[in-house]
Amino acid sequence: MRGHSRLPPFWMLASAQLLIAVILASSWFYVNAKAVLAGPPNPDQYVNTWDFQIAVFLFYWLPAVLLFMGILLGIERLALAPRYARQKAAARQDAN
Repeated sequence: MRGHSRLPPFWMLASAQLLIAVILASSWFYVNAKAVLAGPPNPDQYVNTWDFQIAVFLFYWLPAVLLFMGILLGIERLALAPRYARQKAAARQDAN
């Protein structure tokens, strides 16, 4: 384990990545919703409201972002599993 940096627990990495993904998706939503609302009026008047834009984000885009991040974090956990196992074994060996 010497020469390798110690990784924080996976849940901390996953939480940080989820938080960053939600912040980026929310920022992207805000900029695009503002552009839609500032543009020429849509024939469907309900599209020109913040309520509709937020509903589209919450029911369509946010679940898609969370699903993608869940898949990505699952792959990441599988990829990091050997390193966490080595880290745990080295910690046990150092304790003895």
